[in-house]
Amino acid sequence: MRVLEGGSISTQTARSGQGGKLEIQAESVEVDGSDFANGDIQQSQIEAGTMGAGNAQNLSIRGAKRVAVTNGGRISSGTSTPDAESGEARGGEIIIESQVVEVSGTTPDPLPALSSSINAEPSGLGEGGSVEITADNIRVNNGGEITTNASGAGNAGEIRLTVTGDKTLLVSGEQRGRASCISAGTTGDGRAGNILVDATGNVILEDNAEISVSSTGSGDPGNIELSAQNLTLNDSRISAVSSSGRDANIQLAIADLLLMENGSAITAEAQNNGDGGNIDIRADFIIGVPANANQIQANAFEGGGGNISISTRGIIGITPTASSELGVDGKVEISSPEVDPSQAVVRLADDPISTEVMQACSPGGQTVAQSEFVYTGRSGLPPSPTEIVTQGGPTVGWATGSEATTQTAVKEYEAMPEGTPSLVEAKTWRHTADGQIQLVAVAPVATSSVDCMIQADADGEESYEAD
Repeated sequence: MRVLEGGSISTQTARSGQGGKLEIQAESVEVDGSDFANGDIQQSQIEAGTMGAGNAQNLSIRGAKRVAVTNGGRISSGTSTPDAESGEARGGEIIIESQVVEVSGTTPDPLPALSSSINAEPSGLGEGGSVEITADNIRVNNGGEITTNASGAGNAGEIRLTVTGDKTLLVSGEQRGRASCISAGTTGDGRAGNILVDATGNVILEDNAEISVSSTGSGDPGNIELSAQNLTLNDSRISAVSSSGRDANIQLAIADLLLMENGSAITAEAQNNGDGGNIDIRADFIIGVPANANQIQANAFEGGGGNISISTRGIIGITPTASSELGVDGKVEISSPEVDPSQAVVRLADDPISTEVMQACSPGGQTVAQSEFVYTGRSGLPPSPTEIVTQGGPTVGWATGSEATTQTAVKEYEAMPEGTPSLVEAKTWRHTADGQIQLVAVAPVATSSVDCMIQADADGEESYEAD
């Protein structure tokens, strides 16, 4: 389905009656461009709204492979109830389920710059609806926006983004002075909505992009809660700003790495006499590149500074601050997960290794140096049945012979008759008459049953030759 050049699909109510539901099921949905006629800009749009006392109904897009809002197009749910007689109508929810959702670009020159957007924005007494998007990939780039902003007494709705699988939420770049953003704010008496991001993959903000909640009126600000495998900020911001006296908070749960680059910032700030918001970050590692060029701040002007709580195995290149220009500074707490070193210690086996070896001719005598025995197994000392199994060590396999391999028979030695001298270490050697070399020594009293040859030389001395 394509909505182009200022085209519109909408359900609206202007009085007390309920607005109609708008449900779309399509493989692809494209809302692109705008039209300029009679001095007005008409953005291409899919809309469900109310301008009276009646509530708007939900706008839903389901079953799509791709939903694209580009070049100034928009998907919206709004309320416009300018006075008490119109009542406090409620805007409908925007629900999108697609494999890919892309919000990109602005209206082209020479038209005034209007962002492509998915938005739910109350402008009177009515309550704004929420924006809920579930997708494998969400891309907000080149000046695109996802927003719920209240400009009157009505409260704004939440933004709930769910990125499934190992894919990415990308907020990137700007166009014609419009930065890409996901924002929930209020400029009036109404309360701003929260931003909730649940990504099992990565979240990336780059090139002046922003995720923000704010209150520049008397209404309370919202909060930001974001969870992801990794979070990268490159020349971008996550911010919560309040001028109403109530703090705006940021909570980040990052499984692996929070990487901040090139002047990025995570801030929870208060203007006027408000207290600074709180920042709670849980990440395996937090790294700032270059060092000291990125900020984590919970600051205030007249009120007290906010509190910063960070749980991480390591924070590098960033110094968090929680200060107040005129009030009391906040607290910064950085903690590391508790690690029990004993969990990595493996108890060695208590049983000694047997070094008994059958030797054909063992050295004897009290003054003879003994040999050495080295036990290696197939890869060092083998683990005991109670030890943790480890992977990746070198392993030397046992040698196995093929059917053609000749097997060498092991000779069995019979016990020598009692009284036969044992073999002792040779002390010298001599030539015999027929040219052989004999190792000779003075033999002690025989105590071994080793098969050895005993010979006598011409002088009657005994010599020993190992068989």
